[in-house]
Amino acid sequence: MSQISVRVAIALLSAASFASASQAQASGSQPVGTLRCAVKSNGDTPVIAKEEVVCDFFSAADGTATRYDGRITDVDIDAAEVDDGHMTWLVIGGTPTADFAGSYSASPADPELNMPGHAIVLKKTDGSGVILRPYLLQGHGLNFAVGVKGLSLVSG
Repeated sequence: MSQISVRVAIALLSAASFASASQAQASGSQPVGTLRCAVKSNGDTPVIAKEEVVCDFFSAADGTATRYDGRITDVDIDAAEVDDGHMTWLVIGGTPTADFAGSYSASPADPELNMPGHAIVLKKTDGSGVILRPYLLQGHGLNFAVGVKGLSLVSG
């Protein structure tokens, strides 16, 4: 392998490591897991409030999954067609074994989350401090979590 190839490989690895570390630090605190939800619509209709979703919480501690059924209670996205609609959030606050069932409503992102000033997160309305921060996973279609302003979850 030439010295140029080695330098390029090192630069790429450094950039990837920096991006991963930056995304983890951007949460303001260590995420306890991710919440991934899929819309139960037929995929050819606009996403609307009261849309049913099925969600899985994946614990950052051990990777176990917990199923939740839910409903979008408020939405602020264009009435565009969504194919393979999904939502993914970093779950901040609580513990990896907490019950995340409950109601969540839109709130401006706190400065310690290192998000743009106009960014919106979903906060659990019971005062537990649980926050759902939209998370982009490349190659998984449109993540319209950024347009959801209300979500209700029940244990599945």
